[in-house]
Amino acid sequence: MKDTVAKNGWHLVEFNSISEFLEYIEKTPTNNAFSGFEKRNYLASKRLERKSSPWSGTQTYEGAFDLLRSGWTVGANNLEIKLKKVSKISGTDMRVKNFVDVCGYQAIVPLYLQGCPINMMNKRMVATKQKVITINRVVSCSSSVRSETLENENVKCFQIIRKLEQSGYRVNLNLLMSSGHACVKIKLKSAGEKLNISKLAFPLVHPAMFRRMFFRFIETYPTYPGSYTFGYGKIPNEKEFRKVCGEKEILLPTLLKGKTEEEIVKLSVEELLEKLK
Repeated sequence: MKDTVAKNGWHLVEFNSISEFLEYIEKTPTNNAFSGFEKRNYLASKRLERKSSPWSGTQTYEGAFDLLRSGWTVGANNLEIKLKKVSKISGTDMRVKNFVDVCGYQAIVPLYLQGCPINMMNKRMVATKQKVITINRVVSCSSSVRSETLENENVKCFQIIRKLEQSGYRVNLNLLMSSGHACVKIKLKSAGEKLNISKLAFPLVHPAMFRRMFFRFIETYPTYPGSYTFGYGKIPNEKEFRKVCGEKEILLPTLLKGKTEEEIVKLSVEELLEKLK
């Protein structure tokens, strides 16, 4: 874990993996500002939900914790079905390289007449150097945003990542969560890794990632002030999140307004990147 101060004054708390984040919220004791709530079983992260359409997407905190640790199979399967809409494009940008060989498709006459054994022109496909893009995906959301809306919006996020990678780009993917004061940044995927739907479905799509897992972070992070005990889900604006990102990094806000699934499919990669700036 790395803890620094961002340009906007937030504490930027970076985790190298989901496992590191889970270990932190599991082993760190409750912040003193929230200890009274813990004694009365009023912690927002651990409140029980009704069976029908729970706001957090899970009935219990323990259920959300297990899904994040082990994987959300149902969500991953649904994502795979929806993502089939994305056009199939070659995964790597390739080009033809010509070279001289002992065999090939065309003789090099001067070399042949000189008796040189390496007298044929041959060719092979080689991968061109791939560009690396860093995407920071925000999953913080207002209490008024329905869990179904979060799921639909994050399908678009997966579409964007898959389209970029199928077009030859390599993608670093981070998750951002904040309600002010501190921002959690979790590395979900490095540029050398493939897009793993099973691994990423819960942190990117499930509402409990913010409404239980991040709430638990708030309850444990030592410098959160008492004023946050009644404002867990207060959502900062997009400009604040941009201040914790690098200059050339892409920020995907929680709600990708104006970007439909059909539009993402139809746009060229260059057009898509221009719209994401």
